Amino acid sequence: MRRRLRTTAEIDDFIDRTKQQAEIHAPEVARTIARLSSTWRARLDLSRDRVDVYEPRGGAAAACWLRIDGQRYVLSFDATGVIYLRAGSIRSRPLRQFSDSSFGRPTPRWMGLD
Repeated sequence: MRRRLRTTAEIDDFIDRTKQQAEIHAPEVARTIARLSSTWRARLDLSRDRVDVYEPRGGAAAACWLRIDGQRYVLSFDATGVIYLRAGSIRSRPLRQFSDSSFGRPTPRWMGLD
């Protein structure tokens, strides 16, 4: 089920639950989520930007959609510990892959990691 996160508290809860779930299946993802979330959260303006998540019934989030400055992005991760950033759709070709070792490479400006 897809739902919109409208408040800072909802976003914090989502990030915490996603990190906890990642610790079980892909511990590297939890560390990467912590680094990514602190940077994009600093730039997120909920009055104009949007955060939607897909959560299977009773399950952990499978994807997170961000609309930043009018552009739609999708973040998802797999069991190998890689987080994928795509433009537009979950089926789009990855723009970028993130892991513990990927920081320091060029990234979209809105993510604040370049």
